[in-house]
Amino acid sequence: MSLDDEQVTRISLVLNIHAALRALFENLASVYGYMTMPNHSSGFDSRPPLESMALEGLKGGHKTFGYINGLGDGQW
Repeated sequence: MSLDDEQVTRISLVLNIHAALRALFENLASVYGYMTMPNHSSGFDSRPPLESMALEGLKGGHKTFGYINGLGDGQW
């Protein structure tokens, strides 16, 4: 079974988001809970990042990763 480009991109985004959250937070509850917590930052409309990703597809995934990556000053 081979994956298409979109599937590979989605997997990459999920893994990179997880790695960024692990680098950003020491508390595992924050690492695993962040994606389901409402986000009041611009662009999320008070929706949790996971909901934003579900509604916006790849665009939402890229937005979410970019936001989290920016929180850590692009360290990962």
